Amino acid sequence: MLAKSIMDFVFPTTAAITVYSEPYLDRINKEYVRILTLDGMPEGALKPFVKPINMQPLSPFHNRSIYDDPFQCTYALIKQANHRMPFFQERDMPSLIAFLKQNGYNIDMDMFKIVNKLGTQQNTVTGSQKKLLFTFI
Repeated sequence: MLAKSIMDFVFPTTAAITVYSEPYLDRINKEYVRILTLDGMPEGALKPFVKPINMQPLSPFHNRSIYDDPFQCTYALIKQANHRMPFFQERDMPSLIAFLKQNGYNIDMDMFKIVNKLGTQQNTVTGSQKKLLFTFI
């Protein structure tokens, strides 16, 4: 099969999903928590546990750029809808990793080690720092 473009040949597309931890303002409980987010919607058994959410700026002093998409969503991992804190947090990582392994996902910890050396990334919409945790396929 021929690649569609040189980019497909050099950088073949994969269904890799990256897991982040980023601050989230829980407006109901009036507290900041770090929730687990994804950079895309996964396929397979994890899909029902992912919810697109609109991340609001953490501070009233952070203004969105005119280039930011006002409808940009972040994919958050959810436990269950009726839970006090429905989102997965960093403390839930062992359960998430076990779930991924049991359901046939491959966790790329080598990529985590490389990228984690780079530190955090700035979320342009919320102004917060998000931390890369790992990637899976």
